[in-house]
Amino acid sequence: MTESQEFDRWVNTKNSRLWLYGIPGAGKTILSSLAIEEALEQCDKSYAVAFFYCDYKNTASQSPLNVLGSIASQLAQQSPLCFEKLKAYYESCNPESAFPTSPNEHILQKLIQEMAQSFEDVAILVDGLDECGTTTVEVVELLIGLSNTALNVKTLFASRDEVHIRDLLEDYEKISIAARSSDLKLYVASEIELRIRTKKLRLKSNELREHIMDKLVNGADGM
Repeated sequence: MTESQEFDRWVNTKNSRLWLYGIPGAGKTILSSLAIEEALEQCDKSYAVAFFYCDYKNTASQSPLNVLGSIASQLAQQSPLCFEKLKAYYESCNPESAFPTSPNEHILQKLIQEMAQSFEDVAILVDGLDECGTTTVEVVELLIGLSNTALNVKTLFASRDEVHIRDLLEDYEKISIAARSSDLKLYVASEIELRIRTKKLRLKSNELREHIMDKLVNGADGM
């Protein structure tokens, strides 16, 4: 994936937009992590990276405030000016002489856009958009908005190919994620050999080995 033209364009183009999509188990999160590593390798004083993993088992990770708050926090750690901007907003929500107020998603969105101006290029990567449940549309809309105004912000998202997400990401370049038969054959063959060497699997015939490989590869259905 990282050698594809689509990913290369995303890495090297400001305000680029890329969507990785596939079925559950296709490897989207692993590839998202790989994309994050690739982006972090370019990270310096002029290039900032922020990322987030949404998880259906963790309700806190589905909150729009937590998604944007994490992105803002990461940018603040990469620039003293960004830190001061985030600190000022925190203090406005927690005044000394009044009751604290909750942060607002849209103010955080605008704040991230302002913080992004401290860098020449900003990459924001979010995995698991489809795992946000009832807040999915709100999270996606807020994230899309980050790059609509800040023209130096590039975004990469990963999720299942769900209709409401596809509609929202209509103008994003897309990469379909699915395990290829050739990759699966290599993986299954390696795992079978490992199990034979460690005596966890005993096979008396090559025909049975081929039968196991054939069933696993053909039954994976892109997973």
